[in-house]
Amino acid sequence: MTVFVMQLQSNLKSIEELISQSRWSYKKPRTVNYRYNQDKLMHRLGDILVQYGIQHDTGLLPHEWHYHISPRGKADIVQHNRDGQPIYVSLSYSYPYIVCVVDKEPVGIDIEKISQRLDWRTLVTCFSTNEAHQICSLNDFYQIWTQKESFTKLIGEGLIKGLDIYDMTQSHFYQSREVKFKQFIFDQFMVQVCFLGQAPWGYKKVSVFQLLSS
Repeated sequence: MTVFVMQLQSNLKSIEELISQSRWSYKKPRTVNYRYNQDKLMHRLGDILVQYGIQHDTGLLPHEWHYHISPRGKADIVQHNRDGQPIYVSLSYSYPYIVCVVDKEPVGIDIEKISQRLDWRTLVTCFSTNEAHQICSLNDFYQIWTQKESFTKLIGEGLIKGLDIYDMTQSHFYQSREVKFKQFIFDQFMVQVCFLGQAPWGYKKVSVFQLLSS
C-alpha cells in the first residue's frame, strides 16, 4: 500500500502547459462540469496521479486497465488481464494538495485542511451521540470527520446516508473484516486512510513536475 501526496506549487497556466506536453491522457469519465478552472485542473492531475500510482505500485500501464464507475460514483479499476491481482484506489483533494492511495484490498482516503475558524461545536451536533461526547477539540473533530469520509469511500457509499449513520467511536467491518485507520498531519492538513490489509506502508511525495515528466 502506498500513499501518494502531491502539492501544487506552480501557477495554473504552467501546469496546463506541462499537462499538454506530457505523455499522460485522461482516463476517468468526466461526470462533472467544473465551475472553476482550478477545480478542473486539480481533478485532471488527480486522474494522472492515480495512473502514476498504479504503475508505480503494480507495474500496470494505463492502457492495461479502465475505470468502472458505480451508480454512486465509486471508481473501480478493471484490469484487461483478468488474472491480475485486484487493484483498489482512492483519491481526495484539498487545495493545494491531492492525495491518492493504491492497495490490493479495498481502501479509502480523505484529506481536509484544519481550519481554525471552523465552528466545530455546532457541526458536531450532526454526529452521533457517542462522537459528540468524544469530540473535545478541533483535531478531535477532524479525526472523526476524516474517518467518516475515508470509511464511506472504502465501502463505496460516501456520506449520502448522513453524518450520524456510522459511529466512528465503534468498530466497523467490511467484507467480514474490521477496518483500520492511519492518520497523517502536515502543513495544517489531516489525511486519513481507511484500509483492510496488512500490506507494508509506503509514503511518496510527488511534485507536479515529477508526475508530468515521468
